[in-house]
Amino acid sequence: MKNDPLKDMILKQFNPIARGANLPSGIQFLQGEGDTVVMALSHCAMGVAPKKNLNMQCDEAAFEAWALLIHVHCGFRVELTWKKEPEVKAYREHYGRFLYRAMKFSEQYPDWFSLSPALKDRVEAFRAYLHAHHFCNNVPASPASTNGKLENHVETLFAGECAPVLRATAQRSGISLTESPCRQLPVGLFEEVKSAETCVFTGRKSAIDLWTVSGDSIVIFELKAKNPKAGILSELMFYANYMADMYINHTFNPVESKTSYRGYKQLFPLRFRHVQAAMLTDRLHPLITPDVLETMNRGVSNIQYYNLHYILDENGRPTSGDPT
Repeated sequence: MKNDPLKDMILKQFNPIARGANLPSGIQFLQGEGDTVVMALSHCAMGVAPKKNLNMQCDEAAFEAWALLIHVHCGFRVELTWKKEPEVKAYREHYGRFLYRAMKFSEQYPDWFSLSPALKDRVEAFRAYLHAHHFCNNVPASPASTNGKLENHVETLFAGECAPVLRATAQRSGISLTESPCRQLPVGLFEEVKSAETCVFTGRKSAIDLWTVSGDSIVIFELKAKNPKAGILSELMFYANYMADMYINHTFNPVESKTSYRGYKQLFPLRFRHVQAAMLTDRLHPLITPDVLETMNRGVSNIQYYNLHYILDENGRPTSGDPT
């Protein structure tokens, strides 16, 4: 089967759910063996381009999102590969984060998602690297900043005067918030010590939008405002796995800090057993249906995913909305 008929088949399944839906032009979709769709990524999507590597929320890089949507709505198995095999590179920044994401996703959904043999070899080498070294995070060194962007504005309101709106919205989906959320928790990863040379995941502005703790759970939110992109799934799943490995599974070694910026001290002592990870949107990509969320929640027992909906009024303030 050629590429165009395959795309047509996928879009035929998408369109009754999301009329006019399309596939990312930067991902190559190929017919694999049997009922398998092969997704081939570019170098910039994997983080191995000389420059202009893509953030994981970009359509071309958000492989988890498109794999989920294709599997759930079309029934295909999905295999991940590359358009052209990259030269071997150090596990740094976007590339290290990509290998971690591929490792986690293939571990958690093995019944329908797989890696091509060559990519699997890269991921297994990365897994061995993680087991052989010690890693730490970057501690918040200052309060969360504000800017004129809409999402930053809404995020600031949810962490402040509109915290009761978030608490009520979360409660309807079974998330109990006992504290107001904090903003911008960094999600960098470094080998041994924090430095530009040891950065395994992007570590400068990479951060969880909103987060808090509740009993033995860490609760995180990926916020979108007037931005219904499929890539929210990739972002949220990376953040959830990172938090589980850093603060629950003891895969990484979180650095204790005497400062209380962004609520960081709430994470110690390490007493957590679960991550509750929620999309927090005023408008969600129409292909992200309850069936997609249900499939996500089959991945790992100590991570639970949620979809929370709010309404954005004419003044850019969030108000309560019915769950979608």
